[in-house]
Amino acid sequence: MTIPRTSLTPQCKIWYHFLKTRLMPSTHGQTVSKDRILLLDSIISGRSINVGTIIFEGLGVCAKKKCGSLWFPALITSLCVRSGVPIFDNEERLLFSKGAIDDSAIARLLQSKMAEGPSEQPRDHEKEAGPAPSAPSNHTATASSSRGPTPADLTTSLRMLEQRMSLAEVQQYQTMEMLQQMHSQHQQYWNYAKRRDVALKKSLQKNFTKPIFPIPDFPDDVLAPIAADEENDEVGEDDEED
Repeated sequence: MTIPRTSLTPQCKIWYHFLKTRLMPSTHGQTVSKDRILLLDSIISGRSINVGTIIFEGLGVCAKKKCGSLWFPALITSLCVRSGVPIFDNEERLLFSKGAIDDSAIARLLQSKMAEGPSEQPRDHEKEAGPAPSAPSNHTATASSSRGPTPADLTTSLRMLEQRMSLAEVQQYQTMEMLQQMHSQHQQYWNYAKRRDVALKKSLQKNFTKPIFPIPDFPDDVLAPIAADEENDEVGEDDEED
């Protein structure tokens, strides 16, 4: 299942350009597959995405190719070059796409469907009437300017994208805070459960003269993070006192 790339919204076109040139290289520029449509929907909706799995699967697909050049994701290549990874002579076929998202690329991607679609055919009475007279120069300038978005439209679109990305970052931060709070509450509960079990065990051993059934030991591994946090807090307090 695929859809034409021209059917995408302007925002989807920009994200698809990023996927195609930076994360998931593709030789199909006119159609978009079902998997990429779902990925675009997840990105725009702000849902969590495992980028590491996408990169890993993309590298596997590149490595399995038996002919042609190996088009690795440009994001990986850029990170390797930035980190100083050496490139040997026998790695000349490890190419990557250079489709940068600059102002001209954004202007091209944000063009309206009217500019991309074919022009309307003249009507029958217009054909009989002959060619229309030449339009004034100001109308010509208006028609040429309506072919693509203005710089103000580009700025507005970029601001909307930044707001969506900022909102996604805030949601991720709030989710992380909630998970940390739940983790702390679980640790406090297990700490209480251990003290309770030890008290019950001592009470049973004290009040019963006959041997009682064996009580399973508490899993101390559960409280290992708590002990580590307490040690770090004590070290920090000692440093402040010194």
